[in-house]
Parts: sequence; C-alpha cells; structure tokens
Amino acid sequence: MARLSKVKVLEQCQVSPPPNSCSPDISQTSLPLTFLDIPWLFFSPSLPLFFYEFPFPTCHFTSTVLPNLKHSLSLTLQHFYPFAGTLVALLEPGIPELVYTQGDSISVTVVESDGDFVYLSSNFPREVEEFYTLVPELASSSSFAPISNATQAAKLPLSSVQISVFPNCGICIGLAYHHVVADGRTFNNFIKAWASFSRLGDSSKVDVRSKPSYDRTTIVDPYGFEAIFLKEWWKRISSQGLVLLGPSYYNGHSTNAVRATFLVDLAQMEGIKNWIIALCNKGSEPHRYIYRHMS
Repeated sequence: MARLSKVKVLEQCQVSPPPNSCSPDISQTSLPLTFLDIPWLFFSPSLPLFFYEFPFPTCHFTSTVLPNLKHSLSLTLQHFYPFAGTLVALLEPGIPELVYTQGDSISVTVVESDGDFVYLSSNFPREVEEFYTLVPELASSSSFAPISNATQAAKLPLSSVQISVFPNCGICIGLAYHHVVADGRTFNNFIKAWASFSRLGDSSKVDVRSKPSYDRTTIVDPYGFEAIFLKEWWKRISSQGLVLLGPSYYNGHSTNAVRATFLVDLAQMEGIKNWIIALCNKGSEPHRYIYRHMS
C-alpha cells in the first residue's frame, strides 16, 4: 500500500491578471470552443507536477519566494487569461465558451508536506497514489443557474495551482487544468512565461514568445464535426448538467500503477529525430512538423 504524505495548508488565495491588462476596452472576453476543443470536454484534466530543489526552511520560502511566484503568475495570466476564466455552458443548446471577466482569478493553495522529496522527485517507478496530495483540487461539476429571465448557464473553473513545500528539501508546483483551455504547446509556453516573469520580474524585460492566438475565425470546419461533437456533448448536459471528468484521486484502493521518469539526452533526441526523418523520406512526408516540435 502506498504511503500518502500529510500536508498542512499554509495559505489559500486567488491570483488575477493585473487590472485592465487583458482587455482594457471591454469587461469580458468570450472564446467559443471549436470542433478541435469540444472532444476534450469528455476527458479528465491534466495534472503535471514540477519539482525544484530548495534546501531552506518553510518560512524562508513563504517570505521570499512565494510573493514572487504569485506576482509572476499574475503577470503571466495577462497573456494567458483563459487560465483564470471559466467554462460556460447554456442550458439551451449552444457552443460552450471560455469566458474571462476582469477580476477572474486562479486558485492557488500553498501547503507544507511531510513527504520524502528525494524519493518523490527521483526517476525510478513509484506508486501513483503517493503523488495525489501534491495535486490541486479542481471542480468537475456545476449546476445550472439563471443568468437572465430566459437563460440558464453553468460555470466551471478551468485551472488551479498547488505549491507544496518540503522543508529544507524542495518544492513541488502542481497544476490541474482542463485541456480545453490549452493544448500541450500552449501549456508549455505558459510555464516558460511564468518562469521568465519569476526570474526577470518586471514585465517590460520579458519577451513572451509564442503568445497564444485567440482568433477563432482561422479554424475551419469543412466536414461539420462541430455539430456531431456538440450533439454528444448536449446529451450529457441534458442528463447530468455541466460535468467534466474529475481527477482520478486516490480512493483508498491501490491502482497498481506507477509513475516513472525517463531521461533522454541530446544525442538520443537527435537519433529519434533522424529516425523519424528517415521514415518521412521513405513515405515522401514533409519534415516541417518534426523541426517545429523537436527543436
């Protein structure tokens, strides 16, 4: 049976983008989901964990590092504001939307853990249950409520953060986010931007590259997939309300699943790239996507 570490909550807060930094001319921004997004409504949120060595006591972290982490997260959200928004669905059929209203925020929980940081951050296989206390909570269901005389809607938060401190050892930054708010590339850019703002501080010094594009008009659906996916989505909405699959948290029973890290050096990455290029050459496929995603 896995040993679950115990955590003590040190702080719970909400972090918003800087005032008027996202949409200075309007109070609300709505992004309708596309046919590429809708299928992800049927999946559980992503739950990445990032471990960092920090051989200092908890009080040093909360007084020096934590304020910078929260401030840099706020600066990052001005470019990735849907992370602080909500998923909104109407009771009457329509396209679910990502809605950000000025003042919206992302939940940040800070805890102190009695777990073994070295063990948890190692590369060998460990039982997945041992990591669940490091994962932030994220609501997975919401009931419909009136927003006007004729319309009802339900809202769900899209992401949350938990920072776990291991005294005199390290910290773990855990995130929970629904894939409709960011694909893999967008999430990686979000993390890189947060790291840059944390390191450089003043937003004027940070070059936020690969900012997400929120122009939905560039996405074309020539085969009508949106209507097909929405039909299945509204079957669920009509019977269950607004429900997304929640994280598979530990329920007291072993899953017999393990988590491990696999280290790949530069030479091995080049070997993988060359192997894929050889396959593309054999099948007369273009190389541009290989260089874009593996460089």
